[in-house]
Amino acid sequence: RRAWCRDALCQDGGCFSARAGLYTGDECERVWLEAVSLAHSRLRVAAFVLTHREIVEALCAAAERGVEVCVLLDGNRAATLETAAMAARKLEQAGVKVGYGAGKYSTLGANPGDLHHKMVVVDNSIGIVGSFNPTPRASLSSHDSLGVHRGQGDVGILIAEFTRLWSVTGVDRPPLHPN
Repeated sequence: RRAWCRDALCQDGGCFSARAGLYTGDECERVWLEAVSLAHSRLRVAAFVLTHREIVEALCAAAERGVEVCVLLDGNRAATLETAAMAARKLEQAGVKVGYGAGKYSTLGANPGDLHHKMVVVDNSIGIVGSFNPTPRASLSSHDSLGVHRGQGDVGILIAEFTRLWSVTGVDRPPLHPN
């Protein structure tokens, strides 16, 4: 586990220790879990497949503590992969706003492709993006990477892309800017 850094994002008694940079292997799971657990006001998540039990539970816990959580999933995977469908139902039951993008069962319209993003935006201040699918298999045996970004420029690009995709799901739009 990386040491807590001097410039960590700290709020409400917790610090996000991941520096801006590249993470690989099992660090990806840790970075996602840490980021979700420290969210204070808002989380935006886009994932091709979301079946990682601990990450789903962390997203549910965030919603239950009052964080606005919006999750965008690939429509085909959520409709055809039972573990993905169960995870989506669990998220919805916890009060998470779930939208479905791309594919045959999409709410994104006629786009026949997959929603292949893997990103997390935390409180409009941290952006995490990379190849890591939040699944048990990816945590155990995939070779993935992700980047942690800070600053309005990089994070703003992720917010804009998430908002663009979310805007056509039919689910209430997440706010663009913090309160």
